[in-house]
Amino acid sequence: MLRVGLAADERGPSVCGCGRPGHAIEEIGVHRRPASADRPTRAFVSGVYRCGSGWLCPTCAPAVATLRQARVQRVVEATTDRGGTFVMGLVTVSHGPTDRLTDLKKLVTESFAAARRGAPWDRLRKRGGIAGVLVAPEVTHGESGWHFHVHFGMPCLADTVAARAAGEALIARFMRAVEKRGGKALRKGQGVEIAASPEAAGEYIAKGTSWELAAGASGHKSRTAGRTPWDIAEAAIANPDDRGSYGLWREFAAVMPGTRSCVVTPGLAAALGLEADEDDEAGGKFDLTDDVALVGTVPAPTWKVILRTGLAGTFLGRIEEAEAIDAPVFASLLATTSAEAEERAQRIADLAEARRVKAERARDAAAAREARARLDLAISRALDRLGDLTRGGADTRDRLARACDDVAAACPDLPRPTPADILSAAQARRPAHLAA
Repeated sequence: MLRVGLAADERGPSVCGCGRPGHAIEEIGVHRRPASADRPTRAFVSGVYRCGSGWLCPTCAPAVATLRQARVQRVVEATTDRGGTFVMGLVTVSHGPTDRLTDLKKLVTESFAAARRGAPWDRLRKRGGIAGVLVAPEVTHGESGWHFHVHFGMPCLADTVAARAAGEALIARFMRAVEKRGGKALRKGQGVEIAASPEAAGEYIAKGTSWELAAGASGHKSRTAGRTPWDIAEAAIANPDDRGSYGLWREFAAVMPGTRSCVVTPGLAAALGLEADEDDEAGGKFDLTDDVALVGTVPAPTWKVILRTGLAGTFLGRIEEAEAIDAPVFASLLATTSAEAEERAQRIADLAEARRVKAERARDAAAAREARARLDLAISRALDRLGDLTRGGADTRDRLARACDDVAAACPDLPRPTPADILSAAQARRPAHLAA
């Protein structure tokens, strides 16, 4: 969907190349990691490019979410080790169906940043022992349009009472900052609580759209706040006529990539004795370690077809489900999947050709209607100059010729009518009793 509108040789977002063979790679390695007590059998590929996008890539997002969650857990553990309290919160603004995602994001992020600046914030930090603030944006879409909100985590080197008071004060400052910018933030839309555990804090704060995809530790996705961007993308793919979902996905893809989440700043790291940790998205090749068995290879052109037709997950799932993998079994699974991919690729090509022909016919029909309408306008203007043709007369032929010349001179952008066109239109205009 993100390649629509791009030229054949134009590069799209990095997610468009995720999973494709790396430069000069002739074969893709397929690996299978056996099941263990805490994880099932998993199949992976090596020699492919990974975009690393936590916002746009359903393959990379779970890994990004896991990293963010681990980052939050380290901060929580460091806070509790120092006798502190970790505050979790949420801030958002009132919104409606016509609000653009980019405007909501700007209002929320700028207001939350403003709430954490100035002398009053410095005093609040001292009272609550605030070591810093982790910020994690999240986006959903529902009946009231886009819902952009920020989960935040605030490690406070203070007791629970002081920490909760600091969280409430931060929310109050946020609401005032929203009002100054012309927005509205209701108190019931905000939230603050004390983390029950590092794991709970990690799931709550770091989930974002990535963690919604990963399903979190609870094993299910919340549906209470509307559709996630993954739901929107899935709906647009499943139904090409769902232009609403397609437009929403394109809007999300234009606004959210590059947005950082759960960043451990140098100041926060120093206060808790941790290493600073950014959240920059950086892609590259993904090659597994040598201790994961290589069960076979796939020619790069074949892998591209499997990937393009959406069967990469199917193929890897078959590798995972096989009781044992040897060369004949691998070859059989690859042949089966490759045949399905070729068949699907042909159907996709046939569908694309049918859509192209349909669109071309629609353009031709529209052009013909436009041409007819322009000719009708020229004829109408000629008739306005001629007046009544029902009386006939020896000069009728000359009058028709002059009318055609007059219209051509006065309206050079319109097609030139012929005398026959004008006579036919005049006949159609005659009252029924005269025509009889």
